[in-house]
Amino acid sequence: MKKLTIKNKSVDTSLVVIFVIIILAAAAYFIFYNPNKDVVFEINGKKYTQSQVDSIISYAYNRHFGTKEALSQDAYNYLRTETAAKQLDIMPSPQALNSYLKANYPSAPLNQWNVLVSNDRLIDNSIINNTFGEYAGYSYVFWFGQHIAYGPLYTPPDLGNKTLIAQNQSYASSQASTYYKELKDGTISPAQALTNIQSDANLDLYPNGSASSSPSTYFSNSGGVSWADKVSYLDIINYIKSQHTLGLSTIKTGYIRDASTGTVKSPGFYYIVLLQKVSNSKLQSPNDFQSYVDSINAKYYGWGSV
Repeated sequence: MKKLTIKNKSVDTSLVVIFVIIILAAAAYFIFYNPNKDVVFEINGKKYTQSQVDSIISYAYNRHFGTKEALSQDAYNYLRTETAAKQLDIMPSPQALNSYLKANYPSAPLNQWNVLVSNDRLIDNSIINNTFGEYAGYSYVFWFGQHIAYGPLYTPPDLGNKTLIAQNQSYASSQASTYYKELKDGTISPAQALTNIQSDANLDLYPNGSASSSPSTYFSNSGGVSWADKVSYLDIINYIKSQHTLGLSTIKTGYIRDASTGTVKSPGFYYIVLLQKVSNSKLQSPNDFQSYVDSINAKYYGWGSV
């Protein structure tokens, strides 16, 4: 066996050859066989290659919204947000997404980038408003604040008239009791009850109303509007968010609040809620969401860096 002599030490040439072969083989593996060499990022085990990411960001890149690296990072963050939203059951409905796209990108062709951005905005709105998931059902409001509620642009006639307030409250209470019994017994459909209540001028928001301003409503996430925006009243929103089962509530009292401070001023309505869909979101507060995003198994490698 041949040996080399280096500084008075013998080196087996066959070992040198083997060592060089190992180095070359490892280099060849990482150059030619590394399955991640074209991966820009991966999320929950799903790898996004350069060609896939290029397809996602092409609409934005072609319009000079940013470099490929910057747009890839945005896409990575948008997709992490979507992954968390799906796990938490707070993804926007297809109807909400379509409405948002039509409103914000009326002339743009449907593309992956605008869908990602739109979903991100809708999820963000849901987080900010603390309206997680999707609730749906009926909010029946029996208003008696016609001579109680007022604002900087409106003061009702006979404001604070105790006789009129008592009459309105008595009527609202009797109607609430009637509809509660009928809904519970199934002698009236939820939709028909809503129509009847909305048509009752004595339950209108304004004195001597024409029932054109009824606060009763059917609510759900649709048309790009959250269920909470349709319900409007804080007492009812908080009640709905606290529920985890379907069905009819008891008759409850709602309060008129100061528009600027949110402080309670006076009882102003009775309400009944019929829940037909309840969110099963795991979120308890808006601050929880980022924790879920950060907990996702994801890694960003960079554009052409792997």
